[in-house]
Amino acid sequence: TAHSTLPPRGCTMSAMLKKRYGPWVDQGPTSSIDHAVRMRVLAIPQAGMGAWAFHGWQAALPETVELLPVELPGRNSRMLEPKGQSMRQLVTALVDAL
Repeated sequence: TAHSTLPPRGCTMSAMLKKRYGPWVDQGPTSSIDHAVRMRVLAIPQAGMGAWAFHGWQAALPETVELLPVELPGRNSRMLEPKGQSMRQLVTALVDAL
């Protein structure tokens, strides 16, 4: 169905989410159904941390809130990418990507 949380046949959930939000959001499966979401929260980790710092938070939120844990370049799943040189550069790239 149009609101199914399962990935299309032959596509992993991880690949589907990366396609939806790009490399900036490292989000596991959510219980949120797109039409129920009223608010999306960008969760930006503190220095030295990755998006995994927000693991499990989605389960504590109502289905009307979708948590989008940000994975910064040079961290965890983006380890091979160069780190941002400034906060302005990182924020601009994140906003452009989303």
